[in-house]
Amino acid sequence: MKLISTASMKQAERNANSHGLSYLDMMGNAGAAAVSQIFSRRKVTGEAVLVLAGKGNNGGDALVAARLLSELGAEVSVFLPLGEPVTPDAAAMRGMLPEQVRLLEPEEALEQVGRAAVIVDGVFGTGFHGTLSQAQQTLFAEVNASGAYVVSLDIPSGVTADTGEVSENSIRADLTVMFDTCKNAALFRPGCEYCGECVAAPIGISVDWKSGLTCEVVRTGEEFLTRWIAPRPSHAHKGQSGRLLAVVGSEEYIGAALLSTGAALRTGCGYVTLASVPEVCRQAVAAQHETVLCPLAADARGRIARENLPLILEKAARADAVLLGCGLGQSEELKSLVRELILQTEKPILVDADGINLLAADINILSGASGRVVLTPHLGEMSRLSGLTAGQIAGDPVGAAQLFSQHYQVTLLLKGHNTILAAPDGRVMLNPTGGSGLAKAGSGDVLSGIIASLLSQGIPPFESAVCGAYLHGWAADLCCRERSVRGMMPSDLGEYLCRIFLTLDR
Repeated sequence: MKLISTASMKQAERNANSHGLSYLDMMGNAGAAAVSQIFSRRKVTGEAVLVLAGKGNNGGDALVAARLLSELGAEVSVFLPLGEPVTPDAAAMRGMLPEQVRLLEPEEALEQVGRAAVIVDGVFGTGFHGTLSQAQQTLFAEVNASGAYVVSLDIPSGVTADTGEVSENSIRADLTVMFDTCKNAALFRPGCEYCGECVAAPIGISVDWKSGLTCEVVRTGEEFLTRWIAPRPSHAHKGQSGRLLAVVGSEEYIGAALLSTGAALRTGCGYVTLASVPEVCRQAVAAQHETVLCPLAADARGRIARENLPLILEKAARADAVLLGCGLGQSEELKSLVRELILQTEKPILVDADGINLLAADINILSGASGRVVLTPHLGEMSRLSGLTAGQIAGDPVGAAQLFSQHYQVTLLLKGHNTILAAPDGRVMLNPTGGSGLAKAGSGDVLSGIIASLLSQGIPPFESAVCGAYLHGWAADLCCRERSVRGMMPSDLGEYLCRIFLTLDR
């Protein structure tokens, strides 16, 4: 699905206007496109239709729709919950309403909601962010409970177009007609759950006028897993099942090392070597008998010392992939170690957590990594990597991820309730699995272990990240159903990975 951010859509409209397609023409085209989509699904002739029109240009689109629906024989009423239109184009469309369209007073609106067979929502559009007022919530709650066929124009009112965030009692549409190009909320949770059927309706903007402003985003599905994770041959041995070197852990973060290496084993890696300080290795002996140990010298604070670099590079040369960062801690020595490992190893390398924070201090290291690095930042880490504020990233996460991935030629997994995956070649995918049960320390370590395991098994970096994110979230979804969102633990996920592989390996 092609997506466009609000800012990019405004630029596309400016480009169109500069080429002779006026904003008034675009508004007329939008209203007509919406009516065409409605009429193809509901023959509105003789039906009661309520149009909710805001005071901006989304309201203007709705007023065009009201006029055209009336011309098709619908019994149209219009309510202006925010007052009279304030933009010139919307005001012009208000003036074009025919006499038979009834304008409702506030006290009449709720009664008409209960009568309407079709309700058209054009209150906010893509301009909404924040929280609905109590009066708006009351109105929209009645709309949602009405049983009418609800059509939202561009975006359901109360949903933030770029992020998919929703306010309480946002409109729940049966159909959302997104003008020209779908907005992020068509795919982003939880907003996509409020959009119903989404359709992109052209409004006259040429493809040339929005060049570089849209992005093709694909939602991951189980079919992607089956394409890349094939059943293991009966004659396979551990040497053919991937060798992973995990440079993780410190005395302060022992659990990060155990969670990440355990997840790598559960995802099928044949040979996992844990390179860490002695205390981490001692704990691993008791908790995880299958892990191969490579004890490393520790610094005064129980972190991996830089003097271990030659040994780590030697082990990396024998591995198929490297996992770097989970629970490392922070120090100048570690910063140097991360730099040299990224630059000197030729194997695919996943950098997470402390590894990302150490890398952020010298981001240009990535210029020598030749597209084999996978980064898995959350919003704060992405801010440190990119130099953008958290707000800038959250405002256009697809654009931020894609731009960073292409600029630095890395696979980027931007964590969140809408995890975004970007490839150096411009591909972008959105992961639909997982939820708030993963909002616990250690979840990211499990994710890193899963992806690194797939890397070690020969799956390309972007495909490893996509499959790993889907598996991680799917396991969490299964776990939550049995152990609850509150009660599930990252250490539980291995059991549910096994259940998933039972299905995939059939």
